[in-house]
Amino acid sequence: MPDANVPRDRTARQSAAGIRLPLRGRRDYIIHRSVFDPRIRMIEALGSNALTWPSVRPAEVSVWHGHVAFAHWLVEALRPRLVVELGTHNGVSYFSFCNAIERLGLDARAVAVDTWEGDHQAGLYDESVYERVRRFNGQFSDFSTLKRNYFDDVVESFEDGSIDLLHIDGLHTYEAVRHDYETWRAKLSPRAIVLFHDTRAFIEGYGVHTFWDELMREGKGFNFHHSAGLGVLLHGTDVPAGVEALCSVPDQSAEATRIRQSFELFSRIAQTLGQEAVVQALAHPGENIALHCRASQSSYYSTNAETPQGAVNGIRTGHFGFHTDNEARPWWRLDLGGRRTFDEIRIFNRLDPDCAVRSRTIEISISDDGLIWDTVYSHDGSVFGGIDGHPLSFVRGGMEARYILLRLREANFFHLDEVEVYRH
Repeated sequence: MPDANVPRDRTARQSAAGIRLPLRGRRDYIIHRSVFDPRIRMIEALGSNALTWPSVRPAEVSVWHGHVAFAHWLVEALRPRLVVELGTHNGVSYFSFCNAIERLGLDARAVAVDTWEGDHQAGLYDESVYERVRRFNGQFSDFSTLKRNYFDDVVESFEDGSIDLLHIDGLHTYEAVRHDYETWRAKLSPRAIVLFHDTRAFIEGYGVHTFWDELMREGKGFNFHHSAGLGVLLHGTDVPAGVEALCSVPDQSAEATRIRQSFELFSRIAQTLGQEAVVQALAHPGENIALHCRASQSSYYSTNAETPQGAVNGIRTGHFGFHTDNEARPWWRLDLGGRRTFDEIRIFNRLDPDCAVRSRTIEISISDDGLIWDTVYSHDGSVFGGIDGHPLSFVRGGMEARYILLRLREANFFHLDEVEVYRH
């Protein structure tokens, strides 16, 4: 059955030659069955939709994009009851697991453990990183939990033998990754698979590759070489046949090379399909009546800053269209040129690091004369997005006004990428 989230006329189509993947505005890709080694039983998954699912975090910057298709396939093959990830950052890997759990309708739980503060290898994070992850997790909240803590501080909250899939992607020193594995080892089930990211990151201070080599002296696993490397450790003794077959492929064999190339290709396509889904989510629902209208703002950050018109020029960049100074309750005002009827105000936030969080206290007011204002929306303090597919959308049918005022409830800089107003 085609995936319910894919338009019926553009579903993945299978044939004797291979599987056809739809790419909007481009020639369809045909992935031939000859790409895959027919002797590897794991490739029976070619007949499922898992390899055609789009990435749900395509706009995030992450080397993990190269493994998204494998994450989808692994969840389908393993059907884990409990997935735990140590080190989540912006959630490209974690939400790939969650996406598969939801699509498959599994009776499973997923837990992401991270401080969301960063470290000396990944860099330090501002609060907006966690806020974006927290907001995105809302769609999976029935089974997904974010634990904002250190790994060692939460390990005892998990029962021994309970984790079927463990992804270790925290600090990447040899000592740290070995400590994480040994600390959590008792929590792994007889069906468990352990993933180690950065097994091919040969960078000063990174020791995952060294620890992986030690594990492979006596253990069994498969190592993907692209996207910084991903080690798949066969920890349990009761894993599904497809996963065991994967971990039995000799590392330097032609079969291993074909498998790596295949999953890397499917992951690239997953990201492309995900990006196209974002584009569709951001499609204009009608005429943008704010386009090129007059605008004003409370102050200017600098003489070189964009003018207020930068937020209604029709160009979404992820940067700022206008920028005020740091002041109490800064504002930006739109003049529609006359009393207009509209149903939606769509606000695209600036996505630069440390900046998106500044708009979290935004409120929206409307007016006929620019003197008496009716506040129609007050944001809840969470960080919203923009061209990443998560703009703030305020919808109320039949609003009527000439002026729209956006302002913050606190003292801060105020900047947005683009503001759009629609009549549905």
